[in-house]
Formats: sequence, structure tokens, C-alpha cells
Amino acid sequence: MAKAKSAGIIFFAGNRVLLMKRDSLAPEGGSWDFPGGGMEPDETPKQAARRETREESGFDYDGPLMKVKKMSNGYVAFAALLDEPFVPILNDEHTEYVWAPFDDLPSPLHPVTRKELKEIEDMPLIEGKSDKARSENIATEVKAGKDPKQAAAIAYSVQRKAQHAQDDKDAFRQNLDNLHQCANDCMAYDSKRARDSKMAKDKGKKGKRK
Repeated sequence: MAKAKSAGIIFFAGNRVLLMKRDSLAPEGGSWDFPGGGMEPDETPKQAARRETREESGFDYDGPLMKVKKMSNGYVAFAALLDEPFVPILNDEHTEYVWAPFDDLPSPLHPVTRKELKEIEDMPLIEGKSDKARSENIATEVKAGKDPKQAAAIAYSVQRKAQHAQDDKDAFRQNLDNLHQCANDCMAYDSKRARDSKMAKDKGKKGKRK
């Protein structure tokens, strides 16, 4: 896999995604893509994605980012979920923007953009209990056309299922530990009773000798 060289953000708002039309003089001019671009030498992919988004759309996004895919050409795609669309302030790299529904995307899409959307479309739901897994599942459901609240409910349900499975395992371990502790306590109690009984008998014998 190539080293990360560039990065961008796929913004979701409801069942819509932000796409911007590249200037006709740019590579793949006239195609639609996401905010993004090349990394500076001292940047991480996330830092580059945020900076490029700010430069190309005027939107200073500092919220959570979910890594969707690292392409073979070194491009790292992130996804972000928004409550409402924002109005981009375009620089000279793009001439138009649209918040497009997934069943009515503009054409032509940039080749990398097509791959990114395909990755999201094929992404299975993850039965994980982490916040990262939940975020990925929300993005998957939104891509499938679900309302954001419905997508969140589905993702939380999957997360709870995974959490309950883990809780069951933890409960079993805890019960087992409790049984072991109870057994140890009982053995300790029996040992103490035996010692106390022996001490009492020994004391009684000494008293009779006197």
C-alpha cells in the first residue's frame, strides 16, 4: 500500500453528500469530487483533510472523522456526519457545489470519488461496541438512504447487541469469579472453625490436667 500522500472528507448531511465541481483547467476538470488535496510534509492525513476542506470550501470542520479508505494511490478518505448542510465558499479550484442525494449524483464523478462511494456502499455493518464502529455503521446506513436519526438508531442497536454479548461474557466471568471467591471463603471459614475447635479442645485438656 502506498504511503499517504493526500486526503479529503466526505460530508454527509441526511441522505445527501457534498460534491464540488473541479475547475475546467484542473486535472479531471469538470468532474465532481470531495474537498481534499495533497498533504504537507509535516501533516497527518486528518490534518491535511481538514486544511484542504477549509481552503476549498471555507468550512473549518473540527468534528469527528471516520477513516473510510486509503486508496492505492495514497489518497486517504475520511467521512463526517453533519446535522445540516453548510454553504461552501469556493476557491478557484472549484466552480460549483451540490448536496446531492445518493440516488441522483452529478456526472461525471472524479474516478477517486467513484471508488470512495463504492467503498462506502459495500461497507458491511460492524458488530463492534466501540464508538468508531458505531460511526462507521451510521455512515453505512446514511449511504443506504436512511434518515440520520434512523441510521443512528440502527447503529446504536448493533452496538448494544455487541455490548450485550460482551456483557454476557463479562457476567459469566464475574459469576465464575464469585463462585471461586465463595469457595475460597468457605474453605477459609472451615479452616478457621477447625483451628478454633482444636484450640478449644487443647484448652479443655489443659484445664482438666490442672
